[in-house]
Amino acid sequence: MLCFKRLKKKLLAAALFIGLSQVVFAAPRLKTYEGDIFSSLPSQDGKVQKMEEKYKANSSDPLLKSMTGVAMNEEGMTGLIVGNTAHKLPAGRLVTGFRYNYSELNSTKGAAFRTVESGEIHSFEFSGLWVTENGEISVNIPVRDWYLDAPLTMGIDDSLTGLGNMTLGVKRRLREHEYYRFAVGGVLKLATGDSGRMGVAGSDENKTFKLFTCVTTKETDKATANLEIGTIFRHKSEEKSSFIYRFGIAYAVTEHVALIGELAGEVVGSDDKDTMDMVMAARFAVTEKVTLELAYFNNLRTYRSYGWDSKIQGGVTAKW
Repeated sequence: MLCFKRLKKKLLAAALFIGLSQVVFAAPRLKTYEGDIFSSLPSQDGKVQKMEEKYKANSSDPLLKSMTGVAMNEEGMTGLIVGNTAHKLPAGRLVTGFRYNYSELNSTKGAAFRTVESGEIHSFEFSGLWVTENGEISVNIPVRDWYLDAPLTMGIDDSLTGLGNMTLGVKRRLREHEYYRFAVGGVLKLATGDSGRMGVAGSDENKTFKLFTCVTTKETDKATANLEIGTIFRHKSEEKSSFIYRFGIAYAVTEHVALIGELAGEVVGSDDKDTMDMVMAARFAVTEKVTLELAYFNNLRTYRSYGWDSKIQGGVTAKW
């Protein structure tokens, strides 16, 4: 009898799983009314005409077909996970976002910590974006929590929570074509974080300004490629500038799911002072206005003051 009850529970669980799977995988295939379907319906005191006008008004939003590829990047601007893109959004629209990421510290400027040393950073980032006629204006405010136990290598054994360096960004689209778009922009990082307390989490007294350009191309009906290159200028640093690059590809598996791969790097001066990360991510269009994302960062080369081998990130973007 006991075996029969267990078997019954397993069969019920399997049936429930199969049923939910059918619902999940069937959802992307659901279609709304298209074409001239309303014109073939009999007229009933103008009701059909009103239905058609309402349908056309609700389906005019260009974000509906590309919503999985249009979300906030780590700087609070439209892009992939790291790089900026030249995506076109409707003017006068507000976009907000939240991201959380976690990394374990294990090196400083390429030199590994001692075996007994360790550290970690938790970041909570809040972003706001206003879309203009030909570009966008953004703000990103990070709050970070860090812990570091590296008395031998760094002389630090402490943990703190505080505000990170806030960034302000602006982007403008230049040339538009059926298969590619160009954009230029700048990102100003302000020294809003306490460099003495939050230096481990990336806050310092060094103001920076990034000047960049990007091109976004349509490779196929489902694949989009993006390239961003730029220069970061530093106010207080031995290295006054550095070169950055971000190359990425987004592939729409379905109308609601997109896979993203990126290579993001920074070259600081010379003498092999460069950093490179590989990013693998997925974005999910939960609704027409809400997009979720999951990302994994794998460090390939590092010259960060507080380096890590891997980082995980989750985020949400809402279009109002």
